[in-house]
Amino acid sequence: MMASNQRILIMMFPDNNLNKAVKALFLTVFVNCFALFLVPVSALQAGQTASPWQKGFHHKVRLIAGSKDSLGDKDGHIIGVQIQLEKGWKTYWRFPGDAGVPPQFDWQESRNVKSTKIMYPAPARFVDAYSTTIGYKDEIVFPVRIEAMDASQPVKVSVRMEFGVCEDVCFFAEAKMSLELSNNGAKNSRNDIVLRDYISQVPKIVSPTQTSDLSAKLVRVDLKGQDPYLLIEARYPKGAEKTDLFIEGPRDFYMPLPKRLKPAAGNVVQYKIDLKDGDDPKQLGGKRLTYTLVSSEGQVELSEVVNVQ
Repeated sequence: MMASNQRILIMMFPDNNLNKAVKALFLTVFVNCFALFLVPVSALQAGQTASPWQKGFHHKVRLIAGSKDSLGDKDGHIIGVQIQLEKGWKTYWRFPGDAGVPPQFDWQESRNVKSTKIMYPAPARFVDAYSTTIGYKDEIVFPVRIEAMDASQPVKVSVRMEFGVCEDVCFFAEAKMSLELSNNGAKNSRNDIVLRDYISQVPKIVSPTQTSDLSAKLVRVDLKGQDPYLLIEARYPKGAEKTDLFIEGPRDFYMPLPKRLKPAAGNVVQYKIDLKDGDDPKQLGGKRLTYTLVSSEGQVELSEVVNVQ
C-alpha cells in the first residue's frame, strides 16, 4: 500500500519540481492521513451518538445515546427512543385508552445487554368524536436504561419496535434500530439535554402513604351493584394546570378512563370510573390499581389495592 501511495505522490510532485526533503515530508503526511481510513468499521461505530432516522408514514424514529457522566448513571447506559410526528399526528402511551396500540420493544438481538428499563414520560389525554386515548403528539422520547452484562466491554443495543401512529386514520408502524455504545457512553451535549428533559417528565414513583401535593386514593368502591363504579379523589398542587389522572388495572383487564367530576374542595378533584360496560368488575377485588397523576407542577405514580368490604 505504501509503494502505491509513493507512486501517486511522485506523480503529483516530480523530482525536478520538488526538493527531496519536502517530498519526503509530504509522503509521511500522506501515508499517515491515509491510515486513518483503515480503522475497522466496528471501531468507528463504537460510541455512536444516534442511529439513522427511519422514516415512516407521518413520523420518523431513531435511537439517541446519552453521556454517563452528564446523566448521572455510571453503572448503566441511558439511551432514548425518539419519535417525531407530523403536525396533528399522535402515538400512544403504555395504556392507550379506548383505542390505539401501545409501544412494544424487543431487545433480543442486543449484545452484552443484561437488562433494559423503559421509562414513560407523562402522557396527555386526547378526546375526539369516537374515543378518548392517551399518548403524545409532536415528539416523544422514551428514555431507556441499559445495564451491561460486562461493564468493561462495549454494548450493542438492537431493538425491534412496534407502535401506532394516528390522526383521523391509524397506521401500525415498525422499526428496527441499533446503536453501538462505548464503555464510557456517548458524548453529545444535545442528546443529554433532550434525554434530561424527558427523564424529568417521567412520573416519580411514590408510596400511597407518602404525604404529597400530588396524590390519589379510592374513596368509594361498588363492584356488585347494578351500576358498579370506582370513585377516586386526587389532590394537585395549588395553582396547578393541565391536571389529569390515568388509571391502569390488572393485566388483560379493560379499565375505562376516569371521568372528572366537579372539584370536591380547592385543589382536590374527584374522578369516577364507570365499570358497567367493561370487564367483570368483581375481578378488581383485591387487585392493584396504578395511578398516574400529571400536572404543570409535576407528575407522580402510585398504586393502591382495591379493598372490598
